[in-house]
Amino acid sequence: MATGAMHAVISLAFLLLDSSARSHRVIQKDSQRRPYVTRNRASARLSRNFFRLPKPKAMETTPIPRSRKTYPAGVYEGSHRWESQGLDVHYLAADGPKTKGEATKTPLLFLPGFGVGSFQYIESVKRASRGRNSYALDWVGQGRSWPSDPTGFQLSADFWVEQAAAFITDVIGGPTYIAGNSLGGFLAAQLAARHPELVKGVILLNATPFWAIRPPKAKSSTGPWSNVWDGVLPAPSSYKSLSSFFFNALRQEDIIKSILEMVYVDKTQAAQELVREILDSAAHPIGEDAYASIAFSPRASLPFADALKAGSRAG
Repeated sequence: MATGAMHAVISLAFLLLDSSARSHRVIQKDSQRRPYVTRNRASARLSRNFFRLPKPKAMETTPIPRSRKTYPAGVYEGSHRWESQGLDVHYLAADGPKTKGEATKTPLLFLPGFGVGSFQYIESVKRASRGRNSYALDWVGQGRSWPSDPTGFQLSADFWVEQAAAFITDVIGGPTYIAGNSLGGFLAAQLAARHPELVKGVILLNATPFWAIRPPKAKSSTGPWSNVWDGVLPAPSSYKSLSSFFFNALRQEDIIKSILEMVYVDKTQAAQELVREILDSAAHPIGEDAYASIAFSPRASLPFADALKAGSRAG
């Protein structure tokens, strides 16, 4: 197997350990000054990282109907499903205050990091809803969002960006503020660059500045990478076996807890309940396949720095 393939899996394993920085960057629109105002703060309360594909046809051509049906009892308060052909997407939603005669405030969407889901933001969604409608989304292949049949999916950054764009259009219904942690921050920057009409402003929480090892699709269709599986499911057995070694080594209770404690300023946030949610998510029947797809899928078409510049210009 090509050396690049091994590098892809090893590097993805280290993505879980790459950032214990205690600051986050806030980028917001300010029409009175320049398009974006950037400042650093010494508090990062959230956790860590995870996921890409050329858009599946269902998402390209079929509008995903709005659904506020509650998730089965005993999961989360405010849980909902967003369903389409072959996609079963979970999200949290909490309505903000409604005051007669007062303009509705811009909604806020939280995007989670690698290996976690909207459960990372339960309290954040509740608190944010005191002032506006608030949401948190599970990426397909993480949390409680899984395709009924993974065949043809390539869990890449480009795919998740389009997932978020479709969610904003079909569920939220208009431009929104985006708050993204780690991988979620990386994807938030990509979303603002590619779909500026859907993004009012971006908050980056320990955003990872890179995702995936394989070059973007346009650059990996020839040369050495053209001989390496590109992450489109189902995973060939040899690639799945290799990625499963790292997947199963990482999804240990003590390892997950130690990683969370590295990236949370408030160590009490790395609670047993959060660890259990991550382990439950990883135990999904196609969890290993999803990890394999993530490990070998191409990078986003825009580097992180370019996405930030493009998003700033769009504002």
